[in-house]
This record gives sequence, C-alpha cells and structure tokens, in this order.
Amino acid sequence: EEGYRNLMRLASRAFFDQPLGDPPRVAAPLLARHCEGLIALTGGFNGPLDAALRAGGRGEVAEARLALLKRAFGDQLYVEIQRHGMEDERLVEPELIALADRHGLPLVATNEPFFAKPSDYEAHDALLALAEGRLVSNENRRRLSAEHHFKKRQEMQALFADLPDALAASVEIALRCAYRVRTRKPILPTFGRGPDAA
Repeated sequence: EEGYRNLMRLASRAFFDQPLGDPPRVAAPLLARHCEGLIALTGGFNGPLDAALRAGGRGEVAEARLALLKRAFGDQLYVEIQRHGMEDERLVEPELIALADRHGLPLVATNEPFFAKPSDYEAHDALLALAEGRLVSNENRRRLSAEHHFKKRQEMQALFADLPDALAASVEIALRCAYRVRTRKPILPTFGRGPDAA
C-alpha cells in the first residue's frame, strides 16, 4: 500500500511540477524520498542510462546515475534490456550488462509496445511523422521499428534466449507487484441543506 501511495505521489508531481507542455519527470531527491515499496527499472532506450551511453563517452554519467538509483531502490532496482532491432540498443547493451554486473543488480528483459502487431508499423510510422509535422520520407525524424509491437511470451523467450535470468526477472517483478488497491467511497464535498431545502 505504501508503494502505491508513493507511486501516486510521484506520478502527480511528475506532471504538476513541470511547466505546461514539458515532459513529465521527477527530480532525484524527490524520487529518493518516495521510493519505499516501489520497484524501479532503469528506463530502457529513453531512460537515463541508455541516454548517457548513447551520447558517447558518457559512461561515467551512466555509472553515477545507476549508483544514485541503487542508493534509493537497493534490491528493488533492475537494469532494463530491450531488443527492438535498433542499432543504438545493440550498441549500449554490452555496457548495460557490464554496469549491472559491476553494481550487482539484476537484468530484466522488457518490450516497449506502441502498436498491436507488426503489420501496424507503417500506419504508426505515418502518425509519428504527422505528429512532428514531417514527411514520412524524412530520415531525420523519430522512428521506431516493426518490433515495437505487443510480443507473445514465446517471442520474448526466443528474443532473450541468451539472457534467461532477465526473462525470469520480468515474472519476478510481476509477482512482487501483487497489490490490489482497496476500494473506498468517493471523496466528495459535503452539501448542506440550506434553509430553502424541502
């Protein structure tokens, strides 16, 4: 229950503490104050580790960010590995595995779906181009791959056959998240009966 409350608190602050239109984010000190009962993943392709490693020569930044997260979350932290067939993912994966090993942290295999099935890729790609006001043919725009679809268990097992512990960690996380929010009556304002009420 404490983890759920912390998650709601952090999610609210991530959106409300930012100027309108800025992406949601949480400052490290706030995250450290409200991490009890939460499980954290390092964020995949757009996470703080991958972003630092992709920047080239910024391994020390990734190391510092991981150390900060480890101090806050301890054994509730997992280093996230994603495989969507993108070159940048392949380049940083060995460094992510080395970081996890140096810090004694488990890996977790994850998938970031943006559409239901591979055949939806072209339509989603066109939507991304429209959202950025660019042509589909423009190479200098955000792109995903056809691998960003919902994957079945068998697909994930084949994709991460070389990292069985990372696959097992995804099941472990699901089991550790077995919390059901208690229902309660809605919190509504009290409406008094005025002198004219019948």
